[in-house]
Amino acid sequence: MREILVDGDDLLLNWPDFSRLTKRSVEVARDELIRKLENYTKVSGRKVTVVFNERFVSSHGIRASEGSSLNIVFVKEEQDIGSSIEDLVKQKLTTCLVGVVTTNRDLAQAVKRLGGKHLSNFDFLDNDEDSQRGNDPRFQGRVSIAKSLDSEGIRALKKLKAALRKKSRSKS
Repeated sequence: MREILVDGDDLLLNWPDFSRLTKRSVEVARDELIRKLENYTKVSGRKVTVVFNERFVSSHGIRASEGSSLNIVFVKEEQDIGSSIEDLVKQKLTTCLVGVVTTNRDLAQAVKRLGGKHLSNFDFLDNDEDSQRGNDPRFQGRVSIAKSLDSEGIRALKKLKAALRKKSRSKS
């Protein structure tokens, strides 16, 4: 089984949809990321751990829904989030394949050295992300999460995309 670790602060600051939300409210952006990750765990059946540094947000009262396969970790203010994720990769690689979602190149290289897999984006959260990136050299050589999943995982992603589209249309 594959477990996915998400560098939550990195996604909030560097992924376009979340960075726009973060400018208005870090808490709203974080809650939206958690909501989307919970939806992914429900559809895919995969475990996901999202890691945040507590200096950016108050961790009081933040938790995944009951029965969710989403684990939310807050590292202490004085801890380096990259080192914390590396430690989690080392722990989890003893029992399963691990993928890490981050745009941090140093962390991505460390994950690869440890035997984990670097996942450069969440294709299932944004249908147009690959087309927006085009041939941008910053994203060359990275493996998208959809390209690293088995057929069961891909089917789960497609179901999630359809559900998100339907929900988005119903709000319009």
